Amino acid sequence: MMKLNKPLLIAFGILCCMSMALGQNDKPKTKTTKAPAGSVSGIVVDSESEEVLEYATVAVYRAKDSSLVSGLMTNETGRFSFTNISAGAYFLRVDYIGYKRADIAFALTAENPSKRFGKVKVVNNSKMLDAVTVEGKREMISSNLDKKVFNVEQNIVTAGGSALDVMENVPSVEVDLDGNVSLRGSTNVTVLIDGRPSTMELEQIPAESIESVEVVTNPSARYEPDGTSGIINVILKKKKEAGFNGMITMNGGAGLYRDSLHFNHAGVAANLNFSYNKLNFFLNLNHRWHERKGSGISRSIQNDTLNREQSNANVHDGRFTNARLGVDFFINKKNTLSVSGMAGFRPSSNERDVSSHSFISLPTDSVYDLQRYFKHNDAPREGRNYEVAANYKRTYATKGKELTADAFFSASDNDNSSKEVQTYSFPTTLSEYQRTSTVQGNRNATLQTDFVSPIGNGGRFEAGAKQTMKFIDYDYRLRAGGSEDNLVEDPNKCNHFLYDEYITAAYAIYSNSLLSEKFIYQLGLRSEYTYTSSEQRTTNSKQTRSYIDFFPTVHLKYEWSQFMSSQLSYSRRVSRPNIWVLNPFVDYSDPQNIRFGNPDLKPEFVNSVELGQSFYGKSTTVTASIYYRYRDDIISTLQTIKNGDTLQTTYANLRSSDAFGFETMLSQKILSWWKITGTFNLFHTEINDDQLQTNITKNTSWNTRITNAFPITKSFDMQLVFFYRAPTLTAGGGMRGGAGQGKSREMYFFDFGAKLRMLENNRMTISFNIRDIFRTMKFKNETYAENLYNFSKNDREAPTFMLSVSYRFNDYKAKKRNLGSGDEDDDDD
Repeated sequence: MMKLNKPLLIAFGILCCMSMALGQNDKPKTKTTKAPAGSVSGIVVDSESEEVLEYATVAVYRAKDSSLVSGLMTNETGRFSFTNISAGAYFLRVDYIGYKRADIAFALTAENPSKRFGKVKVVNNSKMLDAVTVEGKREMISSNLDKKVFNVEQNIVTAGGSALDVMENVPSVEVDLDGNVSLRGSTNVTVLIDGRPSTMELEQIPAESIESVEVVTNPSARYEPDGTSGIINVILKKKKEAGFNGMITMNGGAGLYRDSLHFNHAGVAANLNFSYNKLNFFLNLNHRWHERKGSGISRSIQNDTLNREQSNANVHDGRFTNARLGVDFFINKKNTLSVSGMAGFRPSSNERDVSSHSFISLPTDSVYDLQRYFKHNDAPREGRNYEVAANYKRTYATKGKELTADAFFSASDNDNSSKEVQTYSFPTTLSEYQRTSTVQGNRNATLQTDFVSPIGNGGRFEAGAKQTMKFIDYDYRLRAGGSEDNLVEDPNKCNHFLYDEYITAAYAIYSNSLLSEKFIYQLGLRSEYTYTSSEQRTTNSKQTRSYIDFFPTVHLKYEWSQFMSSQLSYSRRVSRPNIWVLNPFVDYSDPQNIRFGNPDLKPEFVNSVELGQSFYGKSTTVTASIYYRYRDDIISTLQTIKNGDTLQTTYANLRSSDAFGFETMLSQKILSWWKITGTFNLFHTEINDDQLQTNITKNTSWNTRITNAFPITKSFDMQLVFFYRAPTLTAGGGMRGGAGQGKSREMYFFDFGAKLRMLENNRMTISFNIRDIFRTMKFKNETYAENLYNFSKNDREAPTFMLSVSYRFNDYKAKKRNLGSGDEDDDDD
């Protein structure tokens, strides 16, 4: 079931159409009595969690002949309401993907023309009925008004992996070799953990700790507007079953690298929960170790004659330990307080070997050697991060009215160092030694309050305010020399940079429905005042900037029938330059590849429009959308040649770009043992700026992901996943890629997974997967600039094999409930 970041509006009472009796029972029989028009209403919820189910299919049938009287889908708050239902015997049918169908008989009479069901509970997951286990599965991908939800438990090929592995299987999302996440071809995306920015790295989070991933391409005004392509929200598991329960997972894996199989992964995780009376405690513990090997080649050509060829091999060894503890205190029916904390430790090391050859191509097809060297770099890293969050929720007697207040603080500290030896074999035999150290501290604090209330006739009003503070201290030191025992610090190559950011925001949203709740609309406006301060202490330079901006949002939805609906959305978003692109310090650690930031960068803005269509059938679900994005002041890398042989990389604002595309998703049950979920995204990008070569400012590309699910038996499933991405600009936008200066070549891969459920109530699960079966996941990129061409190809160990075993205890207890029964007592929330 989809979990909304905005507070859920739980509205049980829907105003019924009151009957007006024409005539009295004691009137003369010559006068007839007209039956009053009746109504049927209620709210559909999950039988276990009692969370509302939005867009469930609800229909009224005549009991006599099972003929359809009327049908619709529940709105965002799970509500349904039928009017103009005449007296008679009926049954209510509720269908929701992944849940057992519920049929409930009822009757309307002249004396009681209205039926108010209250909570209609439908069953998900597993439930014991007469010693028979009935298990329902959530759809792998579901959608609602403003987002798509990827249910991680339904994806077998990510078992035993990390959040990065999960991202590689989310529609519209891609992950590159360095772990950078992109959405619809753009790396300019905001990644949240449980709705908040986090100091946790995606590589730290095991896949087993993730419940779902939400992809929001046009967020409402309630969300922060950062990330021009949208938001990816990772929802972590937190169960609330009564008593003590939990799940323990162990996994291990191996990878094939240069035709040699080596053990490269091990992990253990525990998700524990204890609930008693008014308290609910949850604890998540996990430790992961992995060793990732890779290699690559690159070649650059400058001024058509100067060539540089490099090959590299690297090994990344990482260990991640996280502990997350929290408690929910249900003070009374209307007040809840939640407090949680997280601590993470991530020691790692990176070893990299580089062989480099620089030469000049002569007209005689021979070469003139300029330089040959071998470089070994060893870079250990120590990282720590901490988070504390507190949430208060207050509900009122008015259904759907609530107030929340949140406080959040996070901190991370990183101590990185590197030891590098560069040995030249030409023109002379010599070695250069270099040591670097980096100390970075990040501090983030957020205060937020939100208020939601019904207003008017069926409307809802939301408003809130948020204060965000960010402080970054980055200190880099470099020592170099001709011998390891004689290293001298160079003040000109040290870098101490401080960055502070304050954002004060307020928003308001109004939503309502028209035309018998078939037409749903939501209008929002967010205002933000931003103040930034940056200080480069090495050069004693300071920069401050302040500005105010407004971010309107519009979401419209029309339900043509219980099977089909249309959506239209608009949002304005922003991408603010971060510390890495603002810092003017010139990095000379590689003298032939220097890099520096631009403190004069302006924020990048985007206007995004999306039109979507959804169709829900018995065995087929189709969603399709067309979208358009217009971006101003695109933040992009720019590469140029300096002094004839030095590659210089910096950042600049490009004028604008247009991007439009078509995206569709199909879920089709072909046979009882075969179901396909496919996504397809076609997009065209045009970058408008005179600083770029015209041959790479326009690009049309596409990608597709096809997941074949094979439920062989009730306890054994298999999956086969195929992904393909056509050549595309390294553009679409973002801080890292050379927007408009390069292309990524095509890439494709196959993944396979299998899952076996065992023991009573499927308490034990064994999962096995193979990633990149045919070793086709190659990352190939080209970069173009004036008098410069660069090609690079990188790959990693493949295929990889992962085995994961999970055991659940005291979970999914049998409860004595009538399947799909209506609950007449809806006075208690």
